[in-house]
Amino acid sequence: MFFDIKNWLKKIVKSERIDIEKLPDDARREIKELLDLGDQGSMLKFEEKAKRIIKKWGSHPLVLNELAKIFQYFDLLMEAELIMKKALELEPDSPLLLNNYAVLLVIMGRVNDAEKFFKKAIENNGDIPHLWNDYGFFKAYMGDLDEAIKAFKKAIELDDKLIDAYINLGGAYMEKGEYEKARDVLEDVAEKAPYIPEIWFNLGHVYRRLGDFEKAEECRRIYQELLAKR
Repeated sequence: MFFDIKNWLKKIVKSERIDIEKLPDDARREIKELLDLGDQGSMLKFEEKAKRIIKKWGSHPLVLNELAKIFQYFDLLMEAELIMKKALELEPDSPLLLNNYAVLLVIMGRVNDAEKFFKKAIENNGDIPHLWNDYGFFKAYMGDLDEAIKAFKKAIELDDKLIDAYINLGGAYMEKGEYEKARDVLEDVAEKAPYIPEIWFNLGHVYRRLGDFEKAEECRRIYQELLAKR
């Protein structure tokens, strides 16, 4: 399945995506250190570091937001929800916080509640492109590809440089079996971001479906070359 929830979460956590204001430099550094500890499997140090961050930054909603994202990335979902609720108490109308709480609710399997928070985030500020991209991913994950496509297109309308929205739009067309449309979208984004392996992998799949095996092989070669450079 193209719309894998774990990969979506990984992108959100690792992107350091802040849209309303930037975190203080010290907080950003501490959040990155916490993520590194989790990646290393040093969970005791991870917990101690997290406690220090909460004590120091507990009145800063966006720091709490980033902290919650890391907790949910490591499947510490109950702790993540407690942190997100604290952040929302401090800033209840923040589109960023509402959106990320919705993502957490999807991970927890509470999809009806999640949709309410996604919609509330967009109602509070429908001009933030990634809110539409995340909502589109959610709708695709739930199998509503038509609504997903509308949301991805809205994200691109708001920001024609939002590469993930193009990739997701192409993926939605692939899921629908509309390979010509998928090809057009993926060729477009391949010109914008030729350095992203995932684009060439998906485009190769589309060309195979369309019977153009020569181009499919060319995409496979580019994909493997890009992977080798990582």
